[in-house]
Amino acid sequence: MAEYKTNPEQLAKNREYKRKNREKLKIQTYRSHGLLYIREHATLEDLKEFKKIIEDKEKELLSD
Repeated sequence: MAEYKTNPEQLAKNREYKRKNREKLKIQTYRSHGLLYIREHATLEDLKEFKKIIEDKEKELLSD
């Protein structure tokens, strides 16, 4: 199996990006996990609950 080596400069840049964009990366992770759950594991009851939460959030955002 091939062993991949990443340039130390690139590793440092990756760490810096992660440090500067911690909140953005956290939100991307939450979104990804939520979509995976809905697509792969959600039951009908789960979907109904999510639908209610989404409707409430939409009303909240539209009223601002």
